[in-house]
Amino acid sequence: MFPVALVLDGEILSVFSGPMPFVGPDGVQHSVTVWTSWTDKDWEEKCPGVQRLPVIDNVPTSAAATARCLPTTQWKVTDTAVETVYETFEKSLDTVKTEHKNLASSQRYVAETGGITVGGAVIRTDRESQGLVNGAYSLARDMVDGHVPAQPIDFKGASGWEQIAPEDMVAIGRAVALHVQACFSRERALHRQIDDAGDIEAVLAINVTAGWPSA
Repeated sequence: MFPVALVLDGEILSVFSGPMPFVGPDGVQHSVTVWTSWTDKDWEEKCPGVQRLPVIDNVPTSAAATARCLPTTQWKVTDTAVETVYETFEKSLDTVKTEHKNLASSQRYVAETGGITVGGAVIRTDRESQGLVNGAYSLARDMVDGHVPAQPIDFKGASGWEQIAPEDMVAIGRAVALHVQACFSRERALHRQIDDAGDIEAVLAINVTAGWPSA
């Protein structure tokens, strides 16, 4: 039902995103319960001539422009609905570049922290897990190099507890580090492409969702 506009003689009286008290055209205050308790006949009797019309929000989707919703007095009212109206302003090239870089950085974070599979084991790569893997990797490397006695490393991965041989832990640590680095390298390459783009169309043509390391 919501959002809904109350319309009288083609003019929007109020717009509601959800049930709220309101003052009718006759100046009478109505409680929030009318939205669930009134029938169509109640509306006709207590708010004569008032239409309840769904609001269709026609937000422009162009990444090259910003949009500002105009006042309700400029919205389009039909027999069946109320349609919002927006004013658009073209963005500057620098603004579009900054926003596209931010999208690339968001994609990098998703890819970076999405986890990887090493030897059939799912390894978390969120920021906290990266630190734990790095610590286990350093210990395992010392074991492999003979600096400390070698023993299996207790490690809690995405699949639960495992005992991992030092050599395997070194391989996991390297795999995680290479995965993270590959994600940042992809982000940097995209940022360079965006910087080199000569116009807005060229910026928006750069697909920031593709080319990321997979799990």
